[in-house]
Amino acid sequence: MSGARRSACGRPVLVAWLALVAGSCAPPAFERVGLAAGGGDGLRLNEAIVVTFDRPLEPASVTPSSASVRRARDGAPVAGRFRVEGEALRFEPRPPCAADLSDAPFEPGEELLLELVGLPRLIGLRAVDGSALHCGATLPIATRAAPGDWRRAPATELFVDPLPGPPELLSRPARLAGGKITLRFSEPLDPRALAGATFWLHGPWSRSAFPAENPTMVARLLDPTDGAVVELSLAAGATWPMPPAAGMSCDLRFEPREALLDLGGLPLAQNGRLPDLYVRVEVVGD
Repeated sequence: MSGARRSACGRPVLVAWLALVAGSCAPPAFERVGLAAGGGDGLRLNEAIVVTFDRPLEPASVTPSSASVRRARDGAPVAGRFRVEGEALRFEPRPPCAADLSDAPFEPGEELLLELVGLPRLIGLRAVDGSALHCGATLPIATRAAPGDWRRAPATELFVDPLPGPPELLSRPARLAGGKITLRFSEPLDPRALAGATFWLHGPWSRSAFPAENPTMVARLLDPTDGAVVELSLAAGATWPMPPAAGMSCDLRFEPREALLDLGGLPLAQNGRLPDLYVRVEVVGD
């Protein structure tokens, strides 16, 4: 009996000792240490929200359930993407593509909510060492107000320029495939300015004795991941003067130069100089 009592009395001591050892081996609490979102005047339409932690974040832990940005007025998600860069978690709003900015991720002057899920919820952000975010939070984010009709405001009031200097056209020569031309640029473009550009295609038909009218093409700014992608297709009612064939060489003309502006309001350039208004186009098979 006395031996049984000693065993029973010693068990709590053993359990407490094991818990102490386990606690001493556990990593320190995973903490959020900083937040940058627009400085003192609020977040612009394409400006990143940057959250920093005390050690590297596990990228696989960043999911729609563990991190999100929503509009405070209606709870709708803000279009954009999260990126993990070591100790930093960046949320980059998606730049608008519509000429009237109707697809902007939010309106200037409204409040956003950044939600970071941590303990006591079990499924949330984690460090690379496996430790969970010590305490989740919902943080208010102020956006920069724009006076009057904000959709007509200068680019510098609505956006931050993601890259210094003017944008450049990367796809030289361009390619015509499936009746469409895709142009890639080094950085996002202001869709309002792009709507004022005129594009038309010059081809072998332009050198005939009785040249047909060069077809006009309309531009559509695609949802970019990095840079900008513009897709050109025939304008409504336009037809090909000659069916495009593989190997055919054409030239795409666009103007004015000032219609291709980046989000900092700078016009298109090529190698630091004014760009050629003609872009060579190679026709490839479908």
